[in-house]
Amino acid sequence: MADRNITEDEICEVFEHPVLQRQRKETVIVGHTHRNKYLCLVLDGCRLITLWPANRSQRSLYKK
Repeated sequence: MADRNITEDEICEVFEHPVLQRQRKETVIVGHTHRNKYLCLVLDGCRLITLWPANRSQRSLYKK
């Protein structure tokens, strides 16, 4: 998280807005924060595995 300059508060903010969720082996979630920062989160159950700023195609899927 620190390497990608993403805070715990921003992760919580993702779940305050509608999210795009894809179910695979893990759950992939795309959402945005209060500052309109789009994030992609990968969860295994309730455990956060990894996250990154969403790329252009992920943001586009979210906006549809």
